[in-house]
Amino acid sequence: MTRKITASLLVLLGAFTTQALAEEPSQKPTKADVQKVVQIVSGDPAKLATYCKLAAIDDEMTKAGEANDGAKLDQLSKQAEDLQKTMGPEFLKLVAGLDEIDPQSKESEDLLALFDPLDKQCEQKK
Repeated sequence: MTRKITASLLVLLGAFTTQALAEEPSQKPTKADVQKVVQIVSGDPAKLATYCKLAAIDDEMTKAGEANDGAKLDQLSKQAEDLQKTMGPEFLKLVAGLDEIDPQSKESEDLLALFDPLDKQCEQKK
């Protein structure tokens, strides 16, 4: 999974997470926050499998968006929302916080690069 896909996945999940955590204001994540989440996810086979499923759903959402298939996008969005709820509070907080960062910024690029180990693990599982 490329950083572009990771970024779009996290932006999508951030929208869901922001709704879920509406009572808690989101804060920009730090490098340490991302590293902690990556460590948690990579150390838990179930969470890693869920992360990889979310990446696959993101790929499908991209295709559905290009095909202007709104019904498919809605279905996939619901699946992603349900899955991201199982990732734990650290992941939810991180994703909500990523909404606070300009996705085109160097800061965003640096933080997203920290997800590369998870993305590589997902690619190895294919």
